[in-house]
Amino acid sequence: LSKGRINLSPTASYTEWWYLNTRRYYWDPVKEEVVDTLQRGFTRAAAYAASVSASTNIYGTFTGLKWGRIRALRHVITPTASLNYRPDFASDRFKYYETVQNDANGNTAQFSRFRDGVLGGPGSGEEGSLNVSVTQVLMAKVLGGKDSASKTKNVNLIDNLRGSMGYNFMADSFRLSNLQLSLNTRVLSLVGVQFDGSWDPYARDSKGRPVNRFEWETTRRPLRFSQFRLSLNAGLNPKVLKGQKTPAQAARRDRYTEGEWQDWQQRVGDFYDFSIPWNMTLIYNFQLSKAG
Repeated sequence: LSKGRINLSPTASYTEWWYLNTRRYYWDPVKEEVVDTLQRGFTRAAAYAASVSASTNIYGTFTGLKWGRIRALRHVITPTASLNYRPDFASDRFKYYETVQNDANGNTAQFSRFRDGVLGGPGSGEEGSLNVSVTQVLMAKVLGGKDSASKTKNVNLIDNLRGSMGYNFMADSFRLSNLQLSLNTRVLSLVGVQFDGSWDPYARDSKGRPVNRFEWETTRRPLRFSQFRLSLNAGLNPKVLKGQKTPAQAARRDRYTEGEWQDWQQRVGDFYDFSIPWNMTLIYNFQLSKAG
């Protein structure tokens, strides 16, 4: 095993919005509803955030293998951790949101003055989070063909296997994010496989609503299944199929003498132009989700 250097990547972002119209809100006791009015005049809003991430590569190489055609394996693990911070732009000091009564019981809610803006506006909620992810790639050195024991080629067994999770220090509840897993690879260099899955660390009540209690406290399971998606795709074209003979083609060839076969090969262009390009794509998608 060996590891590479640690890469630090600080990032800062700043976004500004300019509008000639904004919205103002008030509670109408007669209609018993929140009413908004259009306020004309130039108004600007700004949002900013900062983050810093650290990552490195860990390499594992296994040689001298004799697993079928596999002669060596190379495993690359890339752990990444990032710290992110974004202020709560719905707080009173920014004046981007208005807190207004929204029912007859006197309860209040916040409304953005830029709610109808074409480009939106600053978001609500303070975020100070730690996000951790691990990405893996698995490569193999395999024999190039049956008749060539000395020639090898490199192939990817797993193009990308990634797991990630986050923790928001500023949230008052549900601080942990879902565990996200994803996989991308190809089977026999022909079929693409993509997998995405999500698992929730929090429990649900009898009505399927999330509660601020870990799934482990309720069922002794570390996570609760949330959703799963599988996608398979295959692309066929003359280049992919070049040089491949089916058993039926081989049997048809055996029915002719060498002279008859050569004559047919010379005349086959009179019947069909095999150089015409074509492509065929097959896609299969499967999705499963659990709401409660």
